[in-house]
Amino acid sequence: MTEASGSGRGKLIAVRLGLGLASAALIGSYAWYPSLALLPYVALVPWIVLYTDERTPRASLGWFVLTSWIAVMLEYPQPFRMVWFAGPLFALPFAVPWWLFAPALRTIHQRLGLPRALTVPLVWTAVEWVRTTYALAHFDLYSLGYSQARWPCAVQIADVTGVYGVTFLIAAVNGLIADAFFALRGGAWSFTALRARRIVVPAVAIGVAFAIVLGYGAVRCAGIKDERGPRVALVQPCTSHTPGNALGDHLRQVLLTDKSVPAGGAELIVWPENAVLDNIRREGFYLDDLTWLGETKRAYMLVGGMNWPVDRPGTKRNGAFLIGPPGRIAGEYDKQVLFPFTEYVPGDGFLARFAPNVQKRYRSMIRTAWGSAARAVPGEHMVLFHIPWNGGDLPFAALICSENTYPPVPAAAGRLGARFFVNITSEGNMGAPVQEQLMRISMLRAIENRIAYVRVGNTGISGIIDAAGRVRSVLRGESGSTILEPGVLIDRIPLSSGGITWYARSRDAFGRLCVAAATVLLLVALFGRSRAGAIAVVAGAALLAAGCADAPVSRGDPVSAAAALERGRALYQRGQAAAALSELTRACADPGACRTAILYAEECFKQTRQIESAIDFFGAVAARYPELAPIAGGSRGVFLERLGDFVEAEQEYRRSIARTPTTRVCSLLAELLLRRDDLPEAVEAARQASALEPDDADAGALYARTLRRAGRSDDARRALDAALAAHPDSAPVWVEVGRLRLSQGDSAGAAAAFTRAAADDPSSTEPRFFLARIALREGKRDEAERALDDIEKIQSENARARGGTR
Repeated sequence: MTEASGSGRGKLIAVRLGLGLASAALIGSYAWYPSLALLPYVALVPWIVLYTDERTPRASLGWFVLTSWIAVMLEYPQPFRMVWFAGPLFALPFAVPWWLFAPALRTIHQRLGLPRALTVPLVWTAVEWVRTTYALAHFDLYSLGYSQARWPCAVQIADVTGVYGVTFLIAAVNGLIADAFFALRGGAWSFTALRARRIVVPAVAIGVAFAIVLGYGAVRCAGIKDERGPRVALVQPCTSHTPGNALGDHLRQVLLTDKSVPAGGAELIVWPENAVLDNIRREGFYLDDLTWLGETKRAYMLVGGMNWPVDRPGTKRNGAFLIGPPGRIAGEYDKQVLFPFTEYVPGDGFLARFAPNVQKRYRSMIRTAWGSAARAVPGEHMVLFHIPWNGGDLPFAALICSENTYPPVPAAAGRLGARFFVNITSEGNMGAPVQEQLMRISMLRAIENRIAYVRVGNTGISGIIDAAGRVRSVLRGESGSTILEPGVLIDRIPLSSGGITWYARSRDAFGRLCVAAATVLLLVALFGRSRAGAIAVVAGAALLAAGCADAPVSRGDPVSAAAALERGRALYQRGQAAAALSELTRACADPGACRTAILYAEECFKQTRQIESAIDFFGAVAARYPELAPIAGGSRGVFLERLGDFVEAEQEYRRSIARTPTTRVCSLLAELLLRRDDLPEAVEAARQASALEPDDADAGALYARTLRRAGRSDDARRALDAALAAHPDSAPVWVEVGRLRLSQGDSAGAAAAFTRAAADDPSSTEPRFFLARIALREGKRDEAERALDDIEKIQSENARARGGTR
């Protein structure tokens, strides 16, 4: 190769990389700075130039694969905050649908030679529809059309075409600019080249389309009338919303609502998604407070919480619950569109069947990035809630988190007759640009269905949008910020006249039409080729065994096993769980050392989140050393529970008990049965645990709890008296004493018991939770606030002890 040709090739590579990255940078710039709402009108131009330039050799599709993947990473930089590989891992499945754009556009352009002002909007809108419909979780925050939401007259056409009609016009401008670029270049950069019919006709057509859209928008904005609807209180708590902080978060929201919403001040009080990041039906906890709030405020409450389906033990559903008088769940809706990685693990079932070792590594990466491997299951259909209004029932729909981004979900609610939407969400510290974009998406959903939209976020933006997509009111904190500040907004919902829009009836007809048209053009372009095209897809991955193999049970001599045990314990005490685990597995070369190593290994597996490897390890120990099977089986059951396999966990516990019953495993079984509301079996398991070690205070408290849950209060009291006689300073026993007294209406006696429990165990949140509740019911807000402060300090310390995992 000559020096000149090498230089030319280098220049060509630089130009192509530059064009690819230019589109990625423009797309990313709008995502980071939503005020730059005109950028989408030019963002696609570099990609269009790269793949429709007839003067240069065909550009490899690799440039588009790479730069579109980068564009998605720029749109969603938040995963990089967790661990470096979370960003590329998260972005990859959302970039894949985009990869249809470049080859389809190039083929249609080269074969048919149509103006780019026509082909680009058809192909790009089709790809956007495919991306929204078939990408993981139907997730697409950055459809081009959303960028124009702050200009209401420009987007009213969405009640006919959906957001895709707005996208089509923006993409058409991109195509026209690319056509103008090539015309100028071909005409020696003389502006007379722009007079060509190929430029003038599409330009006039696009101009007329914009005039029609803006005129239609002005008429619609002026013509939409609404009526005064019910008052709604939007509670933006700005709490952590993590499982380890569930009690503190719940109390914080209770106190904020009690302080900021006057009795009779609203017909509906709304808490965000994940407001109860626990089973909302957990006995004696959340529903009691929600009922009390609803009664004292004389309002219905819509709350985001978790539901543990009885038919799918070990799983959960992310739901919205309407709490109405007299303290009942008047309606519930389970989220249909789950979010990948945080609510379910994409591809997990496939890997479990065909590549279990790869699955373990995959899950380990997810736990490292997201803190856990999620196990939620989706709801099956849309549900309408009803609240009384003007002598009748007023139907509305709840949309949970990212369901807001998938147009068919709210459209289904519109077809059912919803009069307004409530989008509850908990996005954490996603950043102002993302939350502004989500607000713009809400505006489009309101327009598409001509239904008022209420948005309630844990950290913002919370507000009310009318049926024309105009923001009527926004919640602002004390400093005036709309995000990352707690507060409550009370305002009326502007009810539209109702009725189903053409868009809602059409079921994405405009987007589907663009898909059909683009497909027809592609088929015409391909038809009649002299030889059939071939696309070779080579799917191969070489994953080296590091971290993918099962945790071994080492073989060796007892002397080295004892030394490994001592090294493992020393490493564990220094907080080096991964290194300790390696030594502890070596210690299991000898059954004597392994007996001690098992419980240390269990803690190390928990800290390193190696759930599947733990299950394999303890199973191997039980198989190799039958005398250790009861202990190892109990530990294996613990990790099966963490994996969400409650049925297998119960079987493991029962096998362990059948071999040699121990207090620990009987207690684990009783706790599991309580979670499943199998009260008779839970009582028996807890009784057995207590009988095996009558001096075990925790077992005694558990037995009393199962008796109380089963309605056997007298038996529970006797069990607690016996436990207190042996252990007068046991915090778990005193907590159960308090709960028993509380159930019998003895608030003063319950408060005394919880105070004793808190003093005996400074690290326990449960007694402080009940003390805060009692104080609040008695009007002692200062005491409730102090108890909540203590809870949040304990939760913070626990999070630090766990290494900051969620």
